[in-house]
Amino acid sequence: MTTAEQVQSKATTAPNIFDKAIVVHVEMGSLGASKKLASTQIEVDADKDRVRASKSILESKELKAISAEQQSIGKALRKYCLPSPFRSGFYLVPIVSIGDIDGLLNQSQDKLLNELVPAFLAIYPDLVEADKISLRSTFDPSDYPPISKVKSQFGMEWSWISFGVPRDLQSVNSDIFAREQEKAAAKIAEVSDQITQVLRTQMLDLVSHLSDKLEGNRGNGKPKIFKASAVTNIKEFLATFQARNIVDDKELDKLCAQAGQLLDGVDPQALREQDQVRDRVKQGFDRIKAQLDTMMLDRPSRMIIFPEDEEAPVPSPAMPPPPVQASLIEESDVPF
Repeated sequence: MTTAEQVQSKATTAPNIFDKAIVVHVEMGSLGASKKLASTQIEVDADKDRVRASKSILESKELKAISAEQQSIGKALRKYCLPSPFRSGFYLVPIVSIGDIDGLLNQSQDKLLNELVPAFLAIYPDLVEADKISLRSTFDPSDYPPISKVKSQFGMEWSWISFGVPRDLQSVNSDIFAREQEKAAAKIAEVSDQITQVLRTQMLDLVSHLSDKLEGNRGNGKPKIFKASAVTNIKEFLATFQARNIVDDKELDKLCAQAGQLLDGVDPQALREQDQVRDRVKQGFDRIKAQLDTMMLDRPSRMIIFPEDEEAPVPSPAMPPPPVQASLIEESDVPF
């Protein structure tokens, strides 16, 4: 067997996450509500080249509703999808979840384009006039596109993409094909490791959080805040785990099953009021946490933001490139 054949055989037999998942590329546009001030409009006792200032424009509950919906769809995608080896906006979707994700995107697109954006467009001229008054000398007409162009700023499009080494390459140059197969296999292995660690980290964060809240009192003797989300978040993770476990992580699967059994029939109220239930769940989750700790390699930073924690700032929306029509690409000619 030649080297090329050996590499091809290895790539063929190695587990391939793209046999169980596909990439969706999502693009969402927005109208920037924060604009930089020109240096001539800044009065400070400092070098103006070293100072940055901005102004808020078009402040309204309608524009905030659009931003909230876009953030909501992004949060849902991160929740149900997996990290992809590509840049931001690309999500790795388990094959079994394609219908659910596509339905989620269609529902959000319909809400944006038929409800939220029209509501904003209806008051857009009034918002511009209000900004003229409130911003005074910092008002810049060029910050406000004509209303005829505003709607196009809120585009939301997506495309489904599968990746692999082009088969035609094998008949053209078998050595190059073998090299690209080897590179693809290495990349798949790398991404598989990342997915394994991400899922384990998410599970560990959720388990640690619930276990901590079941502890009882804070160091100052006051009872800890116990919100229903401590339970519902982990139940949601367990409900989607089988579909997201495209790397077939048997160790984590076993721990998820144990966690599911511990929480079967248990609601937040029972954990608050019934000591026996709380102690049983607490002890079980402590054991799960101890096992998860031994399974972690280089643990990434915490990936779950809990409601009672201080939330990280959300960056202002940036304008994406022109949207593409939703489509299904059977196979990309780009390897990895």
